[in-house]
Amino acid sequence: MAFARVQAAPKATTDNGTSVAITFSATPTVGNGVVVPVIAWNGAFPALTTCVDNQGGSNSYSLAKSQTLGHPGVWIYYCSKLAAASGTFTITVSGGAGTYFIGTAVEFSGVGTGLTIDQTAGANGSTSAAPNSGNTANLTASNDLVVGAFSSDVGQASITVDVFSPTFTEDVEELNGAHAVGEADDRILSGGSGAPTNISWTMPTATNWSAAVVAFAGVSAAASARVTQDAAEILSKPTPNAVVTQDAVEIVSRPTPSAVLTQAVVEILGGSAPVATRLTQLLTEVWQGQTAQTDHTQELVELFSAQGATVRQTQELVEYFQATAATIRQTQELVEIFLTPGACVPTADFPQAIPPAGGSCSAGLLP
Repeated sequence: MAFARVQAAPKATTDNGTSVAITFSATPTVGNGVVVPVIAWNGAFPALTTCVDNQGGSNSYSLAKSQTLGHPGVWIYYCSKLAAASGTFTITVSGGAGTYFIGTAVEFSGVGTGLTIDQTAGANGSTSAAPNSGNTANLTASNDLVVGAFSSDVGQASITVDVFSPTFTEDVEELNGAHAVGEADDRILSGGSGAPTNISWTMPTATNWSAAVVAFAGVSAAASARVTQDAAEILSKPTPNAVVTQDAVEIVSRPTPSAVLTQAVVEILGGSAPVATRLTQLLTEVWQGQTAQTDHTQELVELFSAQGATVRQTQELVEYFQATAATIRQTQELVEIFLTPGACVPTADFPQAIPPAGGSCSAGLLP
């Protein structure tokens, strides 16, 4: 799952009101996820209650985490995956009367079938100049989108998010004590599974504060047991070696075609560069989910399968290749697909091809 930060809406401010309206500068893209961090202050215990947009009820927002201490509080809402996005896109967060709001909304791509919560944490501080979220439980996803925010009880001359690797990107900040005061930041964390995460800031004036952090994971369109079993029945089962397995891992993790990817396909299939270039293009299109066209999937079936392709097999091969998590089992089966005897082209281009049982490598499989 490859998250990417697309845009953050300009800072939205409401003083002594009941809601804040956050509007993106550019219309978000359907299929992306949105995270809405809101910093609030209220003379009484603040409570934000709803988060909605102006897209006719097509998109649903959930509260991922909130944290309050007396006057200051933070709320982090999210839309798992946008189902609709057109025109001026505005998100409205509402709460009790007399609330001071600072908010933004951040759009992220690469959410798969939708954002889900991996882990959260929250903390409060009194007369402290070092707000922090505290540690989450150990992350379970290999790639996480980490969003944190804090609210200060008084104005500050400056706010600095502490140094992390990779670093945080500021989403919104307010220092003026005439408004709600605080900051929200995000970062994309790869390889964090099995360890906790957190966020912290420094500010010059010690005061009361509330802080929260949410680690979001994307949901992959993983291959089902049925698809795996059907792939095993459709394709032959030669045993891969360690070098080929490593090449398959690299191919599965490549977001775009490259010389390395092409070379790996050449080495695995034993073919020429032109043949591998075409295979690279097809595999990239299907793995990225950019296309699931019948002509492409049919061609993949003909390239990789020693048997004739049926409509059912074609659809299941599409589902199989759209799986984005390169697990050991998936890697093993992808390697076996690459080594399928039926993947042959004219001898001049593919001298090491093994013909299907009882057949031969005929021209015309590649365009």
